[in-house]
Amino acid sequence: MFQSARPNSRAYVLFKGKPFRLEQGYIVNQPMVHPKYQLSPTYTTQQEMVVDLTIKTDSGSYNFNGIPPSLDIADTFCNGEAAVISDSRDAMNAEVLSLKQKSQEVISSVNYHNDIIKSCDDIMGQLNPEYAEKRERDEEISSLRGKVNDLSGKLDLLIEKLSINTE
Repeated sequence: MFQSARPNSRAYVLFKGKPFRLEQGYIVNQPMVHPKYQLSPTYTTQQEMVVDLTIKTDSGSYNFNGIPPSLDIADTFCNGEAAVISDSRDAMNAEVLSLKQKSQEVISSVNYHNDIIKSCDDIMGQLNPEYAEKRERDEEISSLRGKVNDLSGKLDLLIEKLSINTE
């Protein structure tokens, strides 16, 4: 839990941008639990409490503000980049495994979604004859371009062979 973290405690920062990377470091400051918003003393509603952390890694120091103190892993932002911070190696390991599994599921669903796109194109062609004509015309033009490129390559090869034979 972040509220019980102490200076020099191990911390992990998983940056979700490009490149996707994990940095290990330590907590620099003593996390002090404080109200998330500075309200007037007459305000009687229970306020959300947070902590502010500074984590130092090999690449620099990062400030994370407004972290829920009762968590041991939290989603946050750092310098405009999405990040996950944790003071628990096990919690960070579970986060990384979860992210990996989500990405694997997305990759495995590519064929399914390609089939949906094709089916939607077919259905749109049934519902809208102009769309079907345009799609058919685009496919024909694409096919003709491929044939022209193939013929151009063969013609270049023929010209090259003829110029070699005449020398």
